[in-house]
Amino acid sequence: MNRGKRLLHILVLVGIFILAACSPITETRPGDFTLYYYWNTGALPPEYYYQYEIEIDPDGKGVLTYKKGYEEDEGQNEIFTFQVEEEQWDDFYSWLRTNKVLHSNWKESEDVLVGGSATSVKIQAGGEKYVIPSVSVLSSNDRAVYYEIEEQIEQLVPVEIWEQIKE
Repeated sequence: MNRGKRLLHILVLVGIFILAACSPITETRPGDFTLYYYWNTGALPPEYYYQYEIEIDPDGKGVLTYKKGYEEDEGQNEIFTFQVEEEQWDDFYSWLRTNKVLHSNWKESEDVLVGGSATSVKIQAGGEKYVIPSVSVLSSNDRAVYYEIEEQIEQLVPVEIWEQIKE
């Protein structure tokens, strides 16, 4: 084989390896798919303030931790466990993919929502970690996307749990 062909073959192989390393997000839900979500009411007096965290592991086992009042007020925690059905967990992953949510370049705004809800969304999928900044700092376009994500996340938790929290 002459030098030119050998060089071409090497370049093709290197290109294949590079493309394989930059493969798109898998279509099927990866085995390490997890979700962490945090939300609070924002700046309100202690009697009106509350926060909750939702954590869901790769098997769809979920925990919602609800806390009334601020940390220093020794508010009360309530812990709810639930199971996200496999189809619903797959659909959520598919929704994230379809809506191109799994990225890390969220745009932040110069107009921060002072006193508004503080949020945090962390997703792990396919060995990658994706963090969505607090809704209070997102640009208006990304904020609109965030509210769609929030709605999808809240649907993962059974209605009965949300009803208990609102009591």
